[in-house]
Amino acid sequence: MTISLQVPSEATSETFSRAMEALGAHPDQPRNQRAFRYLPPFRKLVLSRIAAQRAELAAATPVGWQYFISDSLGAAVIDLSDKILDTFSSVRRGAFAERYENVLKSIEADRGAAAANYRAEVLEIPQIGTCAVMARESYDVWFYPICLNGKISELSFLSEHEFFASVPKPQRSPDHESGNEPSGPVI
Repeated sequence: MTISLQVPSEATSETFSRAMEALGAHPDQPRNQRAFRYLPPFRKLVLSRIAAQRAELAAATPVGWQYFISDSLGAAVIDLSDKILDTFSSVRRGAFAERYENVLKSIEADRGAAAANYRAEVLEIPQIGTCAVMARESYDVWFYPICLNGKISELSFLSEHEFFASVPKPQRSPDHESGNEPSGPVI
């Protein structure tokens, strides 16, 4: 159906314009091909590993915006921070940007045919190298993974339960009180 995007502040839009000027001036950009296309930004949320292990999506913190662009060098994902105005924190190209583009096409194909409107946001769990675009409908959240546990994902989409089940659980330390001893020598 229809995608609902949040609108960034004017300062964020100005920062994006400056980022595009900087990318256009990069030595690898051909002088006569400095045009670019971009999609409206997605709100970026970050979730800690502990909150992810507990499947606490409500604990995700808004930290900035992500733009998907394409220019003469190919696809790129640009992160803009809410914390430091007038800066952009990263530009990611290559396999990450290609997967991001494929995820956006999948969301459009899957959710575009649905009857309900949805809101698209990016969720990152940096401590475990996980990033997904979330499509939120009234009561459901679908995760379209870009990276899972540090590897580019080929999965099409996951339910909220499936997504959080993919988060690695912490290694339990031995419980000395119950008499369980660690295997191997203790130093």
